[in-house]
Formats: sequence, structure tokens, C-alpha cells
Amino acid sequence: MLLIQRIQSRRTLLFALSTGNIQPQAFETTVFGLLSPDSRLFPKFANSIHFRGKRIIVKIFPESAPIQLEFNKVKDLLANYCQTDHARTKAVQLRIHTRKEFVETELKQTHEYRQLVVNAIYFPNDYILNLSKELKLLSIPGAVLNGEELQQLRKLSESIEKIFRWFDSERKQTYSGLALVIRDTYFEKVIAEMINDVLDDFGQVKDNASEDLKNIRMNLYRKRNELRRLFDKIVAKMNKLGHLAEIEESFMNGRRVLAVFAEQKRTVKGILHGESDSRRTSYVEPEETVELNNAIYELEGDEQKEVYRILRELTAKLSVYADLLSTWHAVVGEYDFIRAKAKLAAEIKGEYPAVVDKAHVHLVEAYHPLLYLYNQRSGKPTIPVTITLDDTKRILVISGPNAGGKTVTMKTIGLLQMMVQSGLLVPVHPSSQFGIFKQLMIHIGDTQSIEFELSTYSSHLLHMKYFMEEANGRTLFFIDELGSGSDPNLGGAFAEVIMQELAKKHAFGIVTTHYLNLKVMAGKTAGIINGVMKRFLPETIWTKLRWEVQAEARQERVSESARIPRVALGQEHIRNLTVLPTREDLVDCLRRDAVVAEIGVDHGYFSRTILDRAK
Repeated sequence: MLLIQRIQSRRTLLFALSTGNIQPQAFETTVFGLLSPDSRLFPKFANSIHFRGKRIIVKIFPESAPIQLEFNKVKDLLANYCQTDHARTKAVQLRIHTRKEFVETELKQTHEYRQLVVNAIYFPNDYILNLSKELKLLSIPGAVLNGEELQQLRKLSESIEKIFRWFDSERKQTYSGLALVIRDTYFEKVIAEMINDVLDDFGQVKDNASEDLKNIRMNLYRKRNELRRLFDKIVAKMNKLGHLAEIEESFMNGRRVLAVFAEQKRTVKGILHGESDSRRTSYVEPEETVELNNAIYELEGDEQKEVYRILRELTAKLSVYADLLSTWHAVVGEYDFIRAKAKLAAEIKGEYPAVVDKAHVHLVEAYHPLLYLYNQRSGKPTIPVTITLDDTKRILVISGPNAGGKTVTMKTIGLLQMMVQSGLLVPVHPSSQFGIFKQLMIHIGDTQSIEFELSTYSSHLLHMKYFMEEANGRTLFFIDELGSGSDPNLGGAFAEVIMQELAKKHAFGIVTTHYLNLKVMAGKTAGIINGVMKRFLPETIWTKLRWEVQAEARQERVSESARIPRVALGQEHIRNLTVLPTREDLVDCLRRDAVVAEIGVDHGYFSRTILDRAK
């Protein structure tokens, strides 16, 4: 199998995918945006990847969409809960998937681990193991792992053994999602046995690791005892003569020496090894102990050579299990990642929603997770969102005054959708249902570009052009202030064209706008509904309106530069827009709002009605 670490270019990855030399599990760790197509006018795509003709990662437009929806902040929160490098890397490179089986598995695993935490059930993933360096060395011929590194591998083996023992037949059924992590691996007790035969509990090579090492250490023990007895006699003799300093003895260059007053150093026969910083003390090796020190020094060298040989031999034996150990390391990291997701879910009150393999949105009492945490710290309540988009109600139009919660509603739905398709539990009622979308498009905020000479309005039209061309029945889009940035009359005309095209493509989405003509259009167009921020009485709305639509020459030129089809902006369409809506039209529209798509959103903002009062 072609390792993903060897993939250095987009062309190499595409070749690997097309030939089937890389498995889905391998390329889930690819670099973010590796397949992003270059474009001068459009931002790069993120998270877009195919496998054997099927897209498995959501196609996102523009590249900054995760940042605009604050998905990057959620990933940062998740990374803070990770303890291993494996888990932290997965959190930073969190993918938004389109495979229902993957999404359901990830959600189920997180839910099961959260149940363990809630019920205070112990799960054996205590060790924090980051063994990438050790495992890489293990796969290199001739490499040698030291005692400390081998001890880490032993801890890895012990951790895996505990995990396998934890999953008895009953727990495999109860926590089937967590059991999937170890489904394709096995426990090999020989690994721990080989290490235990060589190392003690402190990671030191045992005396009986080999017969030669046993003999060397026995001789060392004898020589050191002989040296100690002889040295004690010499120290007692020098003390009587008053030649020794307060510390009496020390070690220099690995050899035992006497600490002699500097003025007495010539009276002591032996080898001078050095002096103290104050030059008041000299370190002398007595001539009586030179031979013993030489013997000990030689034996210590033999000991080091034998220990190195044993470790090298043990490393060579363990290298046979390098792939298995790497799998174990990934398993431990995976459980750490699942634990991090469970802790994040506990912090944001995440629940396990239902997932359906179609375009569908049914959120019940959904919260924006970041807003929930902020309000929780501030002691403020957070008002949930309830919304449904299905085959008969695909596009929701939300309008109203500024600071009314429209954009927060969009971001809540968009962020939760990204989180679910990434395998994260979300703060919703358990009865909520999430569909699987293959494209996510957003247009929020000012997207002008000085570099590409795009004004706010030009950039808006270019984005809308892409939406109309690429949207399909598995697309979820969010457009903030549709048609803004231009004269209200022509902007309203553009907005209707865009809404009609997106409705024809059967795309799902939410649109915020200040244009009343879009509200009237939504009330009369199949698949498009109006939304209200709070329930209100339609009779209180002023309906005396006057619309005029004039296409200014400059705006027409801008629309032409964005290649918006002129047929869509023909005179017939303009004439249709100039028809004044009747009071009955608006009252009927508003009555539908109050019944079909009520949205209870406050989020700390002002609670206002969905339409501005127009006099």
C-alpha cells in the first residue's frame, strides 16, 4: 500500500487514488486542501477529495468557509482535550465526510465513550504514548532502541492487553462502536515477554539477559568491593596524617580519587586528575588503586558493549512486529481522540442525533456550541433554534432588522452540520435528524478583493454565479444579505433570479435578506419558505409599500462582467417585479411564516420581528 507520507504532490495523490493503491483509511490524513483547484477569481476549495469516482470529503466553497463558520475554533477546543500526538493531529486535520457509515461510526463511538464517562466506567487508556520516533527507528535495519524507549513499547503492549481484556463478550456488544477500533488487530503477548526477559521494571537490562553480562557484572561487583575496602584504608591513613580536605574523596573521569589539600598533593603518591575551582583541593588517584581502577574501567566498557549487543538483538527481534506496534500505537491514539470528542461533547452538552443518507435538515432545540459556552461563562441563557428543511421546504428565507439573530441562525445550522459530518456530537435534542450533504457553500460578510480588483458587489455576483452553476440536490448553502451591495431595486431582481435558480437545482439552504420581494416570492414559490425570528401578529405589519426597479447602466455592466445570463434579467422579469404586492399577499405570506417555519432565536441579541415596518 502506498503510504500517504510519500505523497508529495496533487498529481501523485490523484494517480494513487485512481489506481486504487491507497486505501480510504490512509488518505484521511492528507494535508488540508491538497486537491484545491487553483483559480484567479474564486477561492480554493477545501476538504474536496474523491475515491474511485465517489466524493468522500465535503466540497466546501470558499476555502475560508470553516473559518467563517468558526469550525476552526471547534477543532481548537477538541485539540486541547487530546493528549497524544496522534489524536491532536486528527483534531487539527478534522475532515468533513460524506460517507454515512463513517459519520455514524464516529458519532456512535463518541456517544459510547461519553456514556462511559457519565457512568464513571473505567476504560484502560491511561498511558500517554507518543512513540512515533521509536516506531520509526524500529523499522530501520540496524537501529537500536535504548532501555527507556523499549520500556515505552512495553507500556504500549500492556495498554493494548488491558484494552483487549476489557472488551469481554458482553462489552463488545454493548460498546460495539468502540470495539470496532481493535477489530482488525490482535494482541501478541510475545512482544511483552521478549522485553520482560531483557529489561527490569525500571528499564535497565537484567543481569541474566545473557551469560556474558552476568559474568561481567559479577566480576564488576567483586572488583568494586575490593576497591572500596582498599580505598577505605587509604582514606583512614590520610585522615590521620591530616592531608585530606573535608569531602575526603570524589570521582574524576569515572575513577575514585582522594580530595587532598593542594599543598599536600606531592606527598600523596598517585595520579593527579585535577583541581577544584578554588585551587585549594587537588584530586589524586592513589597508586595502590590504579590497577583496580583500570580493571573496573575495562569491565565497565565490556558491560556497555554487551548491553548494546543485547539491545540491538532485542530491537531486531521486535522489528518483525513493527507494523503491529504501529497499529497498536494508532489504536491508543484513536481511543484518546474518541475520549477528546466525548469530553468536548460533555462540555457543549452534545447529543447523538439521527443521520439519514439524503439531503435533510431537522434540528430541534439546536444551540451554537461556542455561543453556548460563552453565555454559560457569562451566566446568560442561550435560546435554541428549531428548523426543518426537507424535500418540500428546501430553502428558508429569513429577513428582519440588523442584530436580530439571522446570521447567528445560519452559522448555527452550518457549524452543526459540519460537526456532525466530522463525527462530533452536537448540542441538539436527540430527536434531531441530520442529512448528508456533499457540497457546502457559504457567502457571509464582505468578500471584496483588492488583489483581484473585485468590489463587494462584483465579488457577491461571482460567488452567486458559482452557486447557480455548481449547486445540486446534495448542496447546503448559506447566503447572508442576498442581493446586497447594489441599488435595492436591481439587487432585488438579482436576488429573485438567484433564488429561482437554486430552487430549480433542488439545493437546500438558508438566505437572509432585507428585500421584501423575496418574502413575497418565497410565499408563492414551491420549495421556498419564509422564516420568523419570533411569533408575531401579521395584522400589526404595515403593508403600504411602493417598489420601483430600475436597472442602472453601471450595475448592468458589473453583472455582465460576472457573466450573469441576460435572459435571466430580461424586461419581462423586471416588469414582473414592479407589480406592487397587495395587502393580502403579505398577510398570507406572514401567516405562513408563523405556522411553517417558526425559529426561536435570541442568542443575546434583540428579539425582533422578521420584517421591517415600511411606511
